[in-house]
Amino acid sequence: MIIELALIASLLIQWFGMMWWGPWGWGYWGPGPMMLLGVLWFFLFLLVLAFILIFIAWALKRMGVLR
Repeated sequence: MIIELALIASLLIQWFGMMWWGPWGWGYWGPGPMMLLGVLWFFLFLLVLAFILIFIAWALKRMGVLR
């Protein structure tokens, strides 16, 4: 669980870095070419987060915590 949270935090930090700093995001001339990679990374992060939440819900259901 702690490892998952660390991975999520690193994904968020990397995504915000790509989106907003220099040539990776909003550069001097507007959106940089790497902003697309930042957007793709963010969607990948959302997908991973959804799978983690589904897995936690499934595990709680198996343990009898959820009905």
